[in-house]
Amino acid sequence: MRRFDAANWSNVPARLESRLHGKARTGFGKDLSATHMPRLARSLALGAAVLSCASPAAPIAPAALANATPLVPPAWYASAYASMERCSGLTGDFARIRWYHVPGSLVSAPDAGGYAAAVTYPSLHTIVIADFYANDTFVVRHEVMHDLADVTSHPPEWFDGRCGNLMP
Repeated sequence: MRRFDAANWSNVPARLESRLHGKARTGFGKDLSATHMPRLARSLALGAAVLSCASPAAPIAPAALANATPLVPPAWYASAYASMERCSGLTGDFARIRWYHVPGSLVSAPDAGGYAAAVTYPSLHTIVIADFYANDTFVVRHEVMHDLADVTSHPPEWFDGRCGNLMP
């Protein structure tokens, strides 16, 4: 049985790399096997970088949020949400939705095909609505259905059926 030798352990990544590829890989002009940064510190730095990109608490902002400001939804939005739950048979949580508004009549939404009256990001439970449509029951109900059905598309089952025609 071989004894653990701490002196040899620090060189394990370079030895494995040289066995796999014949020599240690380089990056940014440096031999990675020769860095003085301890292996644990490199691992922690890499882990922090990965987690900061994939953190559900800090998602990458959709394009529609570029000029958006938070919107305190009027009470009738909650009523519209409850109405959509009843007719669709789907359940959700109105309180989880983050509402935003943008000035004017269009929301910039390149990820949704250009511009729209409103855009919903169901996975983020975020709805961005243009000020011009903020009091439009049809638009609010349409966006709520996106959140409830957890879709960005317009399946007929949800948008042309149970809750009436929700397509413009």
